[in-house]
Amino acid sequence: MSGLRHILAKQRGAAAGAALAAIGFGTWASIVTANDDWDDYFPPAPPVGGAFDNGQKEKIVILGSGWAGLNALRKCAGPDKDVVIVSPRPHFLYTPLLAGSAVGTVTLRSACEPIRSIIAGAAGRASSATFVRADARDVDVANKRVRATTGAGEDGLELWLSYDKLVVAVGAAPNTFGIPGVKEHGLFLKEAEDSARLHARLLNNLERAAGLLRHGNSTQRNKYDDEITRLLKIVVVGGGPTGVELSAELADFRANDVRRLFGEEVADRLKIVLVEALPRILGPFDRELARVAEDHLTSRGVEVRTGTAVTGVKAGSATFQPSTPRSATPEEKEVAQSMAESEEIGCLVWAAGIGARPLVKKLASPWDRTTCVASQ
Repeated sequence: MSGLRHILAKQRGAAAGAALAAIGFGTWASIVTANDDWDDYFPPAPPVGGAFDNGQKEKIVILGSGWAGLNALRKCAGPDKDVVIVSPRPHFLYTPLLAGSAVGTVTLRSACEPIRSIIAGAAGRASSATFVRADARDVDVANKRVRATTGAGEDGLELWLSYDKLVVAVGAAPNTFGIPGVKEHGLFLKEAEDSARLHARLLNNLERAAGLLRHGNSTQRNKYDDEITRLLKIVVVGGGPTGVELSAELADFRANDVRRLFGEEVADRLKIVLVEALPRILGPFDRELARVAEDHLTSRGVEVRTGTAVTGVKAGSATFQPSTPRSATPEEKEVAQSMAESEEIGCLVWAAGIGARPLVKKLASPWDRTTCVASQ
């Protein structure tokens, strides 16, 4: 656990303990009811009879294998139910551990649980629970069936899954806000594969920098120094929980593993930069909590740049400029653009926001906001 996570967890634990000590059960019940379902605490009575009068099983299709999808499986599984989980990911991912797995604090095996083993447990309460590894592409609401494909992209072989009830829990995707080069040259921290890619990039850059530092051509020292500086500069974009936690993990990684395995000189030159477009990090959280987090990061040697936007990413470089609010005038935007600067970097991790997945956009399109406003 990084030092930052320990601070946040300690503060949350102390606050929760004080709150529970000061209130009675009735108040506590109202608090948990606001955030959780009562059947999490008091399991419902087993259903009586079948799902349908004709004795057929009720077919429930759940799209997604994340937090919501598996919670839906736990709630829906039961006698006379035929539950099918559809997901391109054959495991449940405990996403808070991704930052730690990227730097080797924990292994990916600790962050992943195979879906089939989870379903096997649910099948004890369900007459049938199965997993289909496929991408859900569309939903035929009129005929109550889901179109999915196996393999990569729309070109995979099609599967059609009928349902009586459908749960759409496909989660979110990284949101690049249309910034050029982010998708092509940036790294993300949303899936297990993202953590593995980041881990590989970090080690590759460290090994290359260490080799150049110790055995580079002394007659071209400036050229080699520039490349070492580039390789050892890590930029994390997004001052939300993911970006802040990753920055803290990287700081611990530098102070411990890098210093021990690669030496003092490499560790001292490894630079971690956290970039946030808003005036402060952890914008949705309490201001004092955000201040504690920023002070902790700064004390660990992380450079925190607030009010800074990324306007473009290339292979080995990124462009930064002061961010402007939506209400900014054209003149103010022009001034900000004139201050844009490009920097050489070894790695850019994009944790600046999430957006809807293609399936959700497709399902929501008939109820587009413009259409809804026009119909009122």
